[in-house]
Amino acid sequence: MKAKLTFDIEGENNEIEYDLDDACERAKLKKALAADDIIFALWDYDNWLRNQIKHCNREEFQEVRDALHEQLESRGLALDHLIV
Repeated sequence: MKAKLTFDIEGENNEIEYDLDDACERAKLKKALAADDIIFALWDYDNWLRNQIKHCNREEFQEVRDALHEQLESRGLALDHLIV
């Protein structure tokens, strides 16, 4: 069985086809489909850290928040650019 993921990047249509009979291909598809949920979970966690630092005087969380941003940036990711 096959699954096709169709998406648009900057006006260009793209397709990726997955072989659902292959365990690795199924895992890749699950990752692709979970991407939005993962991004929003990271966004929520970042905002929770921000609120702890800003409103609860939990300055020790700043190091954790900075590390989160560093890890994302080292992979070419920024939450502000992923949430649209």
